[in-house]
Parts: sequence; structure tokens; C-alpha cells
Amino acid sequence: MAVRIRKLVYTATIGIVSFTALWIFTSTHDIHWHKTEAHFSNDKTKSFQPANQHAAVFPSTNGMLSFSLSHLSFRTTRVQASFDNDLDFYPTTEVDALYKRVVAQPKCKEMLQATADFWRSTDGPDYRTSEADYQRIAKLMACGLPVDPKFLKAPPTTKLYDFERRYLTQPPLTNRSLASSEFKSVVHLLGGRTTFEVGENVTLRVDMKDGQGRPKVSGGDEVRVWFKDVGKKKSVAANVLDLGNGSYLATGLLPWEGKVKVQTVLAHSSAYIRAVIQTHLLLKTFARFTGIYTNDLADEATFCSHLPYIPHHEPEDICNLTEINGSPWFCAWPIKKQLSCQDFRGTRELLSITDWRLPVTSPELAELERSCKDPRMRFIKPSFELTVKKGAQPFPQPTIPCHKLPPRQTWTQHSPTGFLSEGTNKWNFLSCRKERPKNCFQNLTLHIVGDSNSRHHLNRYCTAMEAVWHVIQTKKAWHAPLRCSHTKAGFTADWNPHANPFSSSSTDWAMMGSLVPSSHVIDSIPAETPGRVLLVLHHYFHLVMHHVTAFHNMVIASRDAVARLLDRNPNVQVLVQGPHVTYVGWPQHYVGGDGLARFMEEILIQEYRPLRDRVVYLRTWETTLAMENHPFHPQNQNLIDDMILDLMCGR
Repeated sequence: MAVRIRKLVYTATIGIVSFTALWIFTSTHDIHWHKTEAHFSNDKTKSFQPANQHAAVFPSTNGMLSFSLSHLSFRTTRVQASFDNDLDFYPTTEVDALYKRVVAQPKCKEMLQATADFWRSTDGPDYRTSEADYQRIAKLMACGLPVDPKFLKAPPTTKLYDFERRYLTQPPLTNRSLASSEFKSVVHLLGGRTTFEVGENVTLRVDMKDGQGRPKVSGGDEVRVWFKDVGKKKSVAANVLDLGNGSYLATGLLPWEGKVKVQTVLAHSSAYIRAVIQTHLLLKTFARFTGIYTNDLADEATFCSHLPYIPHHEPEDICNLTEINGSPWFCAWPIKKQLSCQDFRGTRELLSITDWRLPVTSPELAELERSCKDPRMRFIKPSFELTVKKGAQPFPQPTIPCHKLPPRQTWTQHSPTGFLSEGTNKWNFLSCRKERPKNCFQNLTLHIVGDSNSRHHLNRYCTAMEAVWHVIQTKKAWHAPLRCSHTKAGFTADWNPHANPFSSSSTDWAMMGSLVPSSHVIDSIPAETPGRVLLVLHHYFHLVMHHVTAFHNMVIASRDAVARLLDRNPNVQVLVQGPHVTYVGWPQHYVGGDGLARFMEEILIQEYRPLRDRVVYLRTWETTLAMENHPFHPQNQNLIDDMILDLMCGR
């Protein structure tokens, strides 16, 4: 009560400011999978200007872009959700079972006896408690997320995504043998022949069966097909259509002569994907974060989320940090009277929630854990060998240079868009020919935003230019801005890791200025720039652990910033890089893997529809599928670096 009175008194001294929270969507989006509407409203908003403006500025490091926060307000928002969900989703059986598992853990007894106390710090006599707070919250996570029905029932968005609805109409897996099995399923080569000519298409049907050998009668499995010539070190991805009845139709192009082997894998069963979706809806994420508030008088750590829900906290006890994060971000209000929302300074990752802590059935957990075991690629037999001969007509070669390929075509072209040769060293575009100018980096300012996969682009390009590094990467897991330049060539390049949620470290705080909102980077690019400007965006792997709204929010914020940029500086070139295949994600693949990547790509492509004529899309999914890529950092990232240059140099 004292804390709330303090907040009200403090608010009264600066005035109550009405505010409608920036939430999942800033306007209504009519898209093909669902219509989203912002239903959050706030009856009270407390707005604070930073008392110490200098402390609220992202530091400029050796000429790097700096972002002042002096114009931003730090808000805590009393949020009332008026949801009109299209599906009443709350799996009581799984939640009850989760609670029983928590109760059965001896180490969790203390937490269960005073759960609410574990979520809050102490208000003295020690006012430096951030480390103790972090360890206390980590102890909570070791017991799984305490079963707070109010939190579990809170929906991440106003309406389920269409893909969520489709999977949730399927019953939960109660018997492991009912899940799709790569050992029982069968691949059929349609048409009967195994000899083809270059340029022809091959069609296959994959009939999925469960572990008991019974045909599946519904779809939803992640089936992947590609054609591989081991001798010539070439491969090409096929397009797979889910027929919705347990069968999948795969169609692929044969662009070279030789002996081709058909490769078919069950990447993820529908039961696996359903379990991931259910976990995201209930727990909101597999990965948890704490935020640190600090000033000259005190420090404290509290729980954070990309959603305005903190277990055992009322809406008025949550700081809305969306403006400084660039997309929705919320942390519990600090309890100490010396601290307020304006003292937020950074985040720190907690250990992921896994195994018995998940609100899934035992067979579903076994299906999730199967993704963490070898062999990662679950091949479906038989594997046909095809003979591809030279045709009567030569295979058509593209005539348009890749840097002249219309941007819209990069968004709308169908798979396959190219094929691999020389193992994984060369990508051959089917719609354009490579014609890269030699002075690609001359008089170029390059901005790259995203995760560590996009950081590789900067390292490769700066090394190729023998540029001078203004910030030295001193460790492999580097999550802070980087910059290089080559004065004589007029080349400068920088990389900024995107803002939260971003899995930076569980040992160190990622302070403001190390993670930079992508929208802020984009908005900092001026209307007039000397030479050429290229912006590369890649948001993916740090977002797969969370409900898809985290990804969707960041895509929208970045897209809107790109639209503003192109309006004020139409000469800027922009490339958006899509998600890639990975069979090995985080230590638990289901925590950070590619199980929902195809749905994320649908969202990405749909949200950029208004900018398709002005922004280039790099589709890396089929490249890494044909590559049989395993690590979350693709095994040949240089190839993706080269694909960017092929499309953008000379444009």
C-alpha cells in the first residue's frame, strides 16, 4: 500500500498524463490469417522525464550512432485488457498436472509458501539488491513458472493467429505412438518414372503415419524435401504443400544433369509444433529476463516481459518501457522508494524453462526432447535416385543482373529461387545472373541491424575492405554495437544488435546502449547522406523463444521506421533477410529452434507488402534447407554474405 501511495504522490507532482499504450499493433491490420485489433486501454498512466538526462542517453562510441532518450518518457501503465478471444483456450488438465509437478519438488516448498514475496525485492535496509534479486528470481525459474492462473490465462494477443488456431483444434498428444513417425511414413514418386530431362519437375507424395503405422488424417507436420547430387555437390530445395489430410505434395525442379537423390525428412511433427504453441500461449515464452533499475542511491532487479503481464503483479505495478525499447517491453516497478521507471538501465537473461516445468503432457515433452537428439534429420524412406539427362532444349539462363531484379519479385517469386553448387560455396539464382561491380563498397555507408547472424555480415565486409575497427570484438558472444571504416574508400559500416527480447547473457547485465532498438537506428539515418547507403535487417533467432507477438511487434516497428526512412531519403537501399533452417538451436532445440520459422516468415512477408517495390527480400530458407544446415549460425555464412552483395551491389 505504501508503495502505491508513493507512486500516486509522485505522479501528482508531475501531472497525470493520459496515454494509450503502444501495444502489439498500432493500428488494425487486415491480413490473410487473421484480423488483429488493439484492445488494450489504460485508465491511468504515469509519465516521467529522466531526472538525469545524461544517464538516459545511449553512449556514442568512437563516432558510432548515438540515440538520445531525452525526448522519451518512461511510463508505468495501468493496463486493462478487454479481450474478445475467438477461442477460449486454457488446458486445465495440463496446468493442474504442472502444479502437481511443482508441488512434488522439495526445493520449491519455500517458494510455494510465499510465492508473491519471491517476485518482489525488499525496501531496505540494504538498498543495493540487484544481484540478490536476480538470484531470487532465478530460484523461482528453477521451480518452473509458479502456477499463477491469472497470468497463464492472460492471452498474448487479442485473437489467436490462424496457425495457432489450426494446431489447437488438434487434441493434445496423450500417447507417443500417435505422433507422426518417420519410420512408418512413406514417400511415393508420382508418375512412375525415374529418368528426367534437365528443367523438368518431379512430384512426390509423402504419406505420414503414426508410430503404430496408421495413416495420419490431419496435417501440420513440418516435412522438408530436397534433391541432392553428391557427385557434383549440388542440391536444390523442393516446395512442399500440406494437403491437410496427412499427405504432403512435394514438387521440385531438376536444373542440372546427373544422378539425383531425393531427400525427405520429418523436421517437426504436428504434436511438437502444437506443444510449442501451447507453451507460448501459457508461459508466453521459454526464456525469461530480469531488468535492473539503478541510480546513485539504490539498485534493484525485477521480472521483465515483452507482454504487460508479470506474475503476482497488478497492472499499475508494471513499468511500460516500450518507447526506449522500440517495441513492447515491460518490467515490474521497483519497490524501493529511491527508484522509479526512469532508473531502468538494462536486462539479464534467466535460464530457460524446460523439461518438467512445461505445461505439456508427458508424450508431448518426449516429442519436444526428441528434437534435441541425434540424428537431427529424421529421414523418411524410400529415398529415390533419379537420372537427369540433357534435354532437347538448353536449360534457360537468366539474363537480368541480380542488382536489377525488381524488389517486388524478391518477395513474390516461388521456390525454388536457386540451387547450390560447389557443395555449399555457391548459390545460383534462377531469376537473375550475378554481375557484381568491383567497387561495391566504394562511398558506401552500411547499417546492419539484428542478431549475431547479421553481425557476421559486418565482420566479413570489414575484413574484405581491410577496414579499421573502431570497436574491437573481444569475445565470441559479442552483443554490443560494432563499427569499422575505410577513409580512403569512403566506406563506413556498423552493426547494432536489436533490443529486447534479446538473449545476451545470464552472467552480465546488457545495459542500455549495448542493445539498440532497430527502429531507433533506422530513424537516425538522415534525409541527406553522402554517397550510397545500404540498410540490412535480420530479426530472427533471439525471437523464436517467445510468443510470436515479440517477433511481430519488432517487424512492425522496423517496417514503419523503414517506411519513414524511404520517405525522407528515397535513395537508401534496404534489404530484409528472412529466417533460415537450423536443426540445432539452443541446448534444447524446442526452446530456440526453427519450429515456427515458416509462420514467422509468413508474418514478415505480409507486413512488408506495402514496401515490396522499395525493399529487397533475401530468402535464405531454401538455401539453408538445401545446405542441410544444422547450427543456428549457418555453417556457410559467407554464402549468405555473398548473396546480399549479389542482390545489392550496383543497385
